[in-house]
Amino acid sequence: MRALAALREVLTEPLTRTEVVAQLAEVGVALDPTGPAPAHLLAYAANRGVVCASESPYRLLPDTEPPPQGVPELARRYLRAYGPATVDDLVAWSGLPAGVVRARFPADELVEDGHGWRLPDVEVPGDDLDSTVRLLGPFDTFLLGYRDRDLLLDPAHAPLVGTAGGAPAPHVVVDGRVHGTRRRRDGRIVVEQFGHIPVPQLDVEVESVRAWR
Repeated sequence: MRALAALREVLTEPLTRTEVVAQLAEVGVALDPTGPAPAHLLAYAANRGVVCASESPYRLLPDTEPPPQGVPELARRYLRAYGPATVDDLVAWSGLPAGVVRARFPADELVEDGHGWRLPDVEVPGDDLDSTVRLLGPFDTFLLGYRDRDLLLDPAHAPLVGTAGGAPAPHVVVDGRVHGTRRRRDGRIVVEQFGHIPVPQLDVEVESVRAWR
């Protein structure tokens, strides 16, 4: 991203946000100082490990890579939560450089199947599913943990969930696949389904969610 490269170029010394905006303009990256763009850029740069977060004046962080043991351990923990998943899924979730992840990915410790990699001690669900229904929120990590969500969400229904625009809409999951979306209206939970959702299990889940509100 050109703006990140420009930040590395101009932050040769600590600068305030106003100074950062002025210096970026001098190297061809113009930001409206009265709008949200400077704050968004600096927040993004902090998330990418370029600048020190929540600190003004802003300064560059050292350009370092994770330690050699860091990626394998991160991969193990990620796959325990999200496996099976691909290396590209891990790259997207972690934000680490793809080359670093691929070079240090502990494939020799893992099991690969048609859906990606998983830990050898984690069982793969069989066909004996019990129609478990879950109502998930817009920032739930169920969908956000993957780059390729086809295993969890039919691509034809992805626009209905809004995954292309960032955080997915609140959604309904049945046995690990998204079968609908949900919203609140007049104190009720309204479900728009595009796959089979068993009503008895849905009613139980709705009452469970209401109990926490």
